[in-house]
Amino acid sequence: MKKLLIIPDTQVKPGVAIDHMDWLGKYVCDLRPDIIVHLGDHFDLPSLSSYDKGTASIEGKRVVADIEAGREAMRLFERPIVNDPLSSFAFSIRSVIFESA
Repeated sequence: MKKLLIIPDTQVKPGVAIDHMDWLGKYVCDLRPDIIVHLGDHFDLPSLSSYDKGTASIEGKRVVADIEAGREAMRLFERPIVNDPLSSFAFSIRSVIFESA
């Protein structure tokens, strides 16, 4: 039987702690699942929110900051996995990182 790890919506945005992404990466190394499924919504992107359009709460929000927050959270998640010599995901993650760079 295969081990499956499901990661629900992470909803990363600027100003919100992302320590849990490092813990999640370490958990992957401990659990060693066969398959990891991230359900999406990693980037919360409050700067693009249609709910705040035309309101004062949208002022000062920038999409670049939103994207960088999401990228930093993903780096925290990937770091323990990429650095684990026994991780079967390390090669796949390195490939994705280099292909998208």
